[in-house]
Amino acid sequence: MFLSSLNITIAIDTCGYAPKENFQRIVPYTDIFLYDFKFIDDELHNKYTGVGNKQILDNLKYLSKSGARIFLRMILLDGINTDFSLLRSRIAWLKDNNIQVEEINLLPYHDFGRKKYAQLDRECTQNFSVPSDETLKAIKNIFEESGYRVSIGG
Repeated sequence: MFLSSLNITIAIDTCGYAPKENFQRIVPYTDIFLYDFKFIDDELHNKYTGVGNKQILDNLKYLSKSGARIFLRMILLDGINTDFSLLRSRIAWLKDNNIQVEEINLLPYHDFGRKKYAQLDRECTQNFSVPSDETLKAIKNIFEESGYRVSIGG
């Protein structure tokens, strides 16, 4: 690829909610996919994102089968998607579907925006909790024990 010869890396940051044809068109020109992986459970995904996850999971399967380099990004909201049984179900789904990922990035929710809302005299409606360092380390260990390369942040 021309951009590769110039040492330019093409990365696509995506939640995966797009027609498969879009991914088919860009795979040959993309070096890395930063792919959000929020929930396996369709009801939870719909509750917190407003859409189901079938298309998202199907696109992840497609990218993996196509040999794309995938960095799986997991935004972690304490008490919502940090439950160890939910995390193990994600691992089981990844293994059952032979999803090949280069790395898993654990992205703890942050509440930096709350101060901005207050400064704007507006109500912050996203009142999620930040996972503790201990929770993040335990989650990291669960994924590492399953054979994944994991980083906190990314």
